[in-house]
Amino acid sequence: MNIEIVDGQSARLYELVAPLVMKRSVLHYNHDYPFWTSSNHTWFIALDEQEKVCGFFPLEVNLAKKTAKINNYYMAGKETDVFPGLIQAVVDFCRKKYTLQAVAQMQHKALFTKAGFHIVVKEWKLYVKLEYGRKKRQA
Repeated sequence: MNIEIVDGQSARLYELVAPLVMKRSVLHYNHDYPFWTSSNHTWFIALDEQEKVCGFFPLEVNLAKKTAKINNYYMAGKETDVFPGLIQAVVDFCRKKYTLQAVAQMQHKALFTKAGFHIVVKEWKLYVKLEYGRKKRQA
């Protein structure tokens, strides 16, 4: 698996992701919420050996607050195969520059927790907002 990092408004992003985010099954994976991007986004896109997209994490960076947030992501197939490479690329990108957060689907909470997202900021019915770090606190 190869991780490609692309700007939130680059032509390459649309080339790789647009065919996926318009599929009903991919939207359903995201609880029918649309995907979005901006100049504040950096996308981490997992590609298999055939250069087919098998997952992505959009990362929205707020320079003023020095925060970065994963939100509205997608992982095809077996998530435990795609997740480790994507999350490591994001953590490496953010290390010592930004406070890293993720709005994760409840079903993926354990994956994010195992990857170091131990601080629960807020919980909803379908999602949990987590922060990368060592200390634990309740929502």
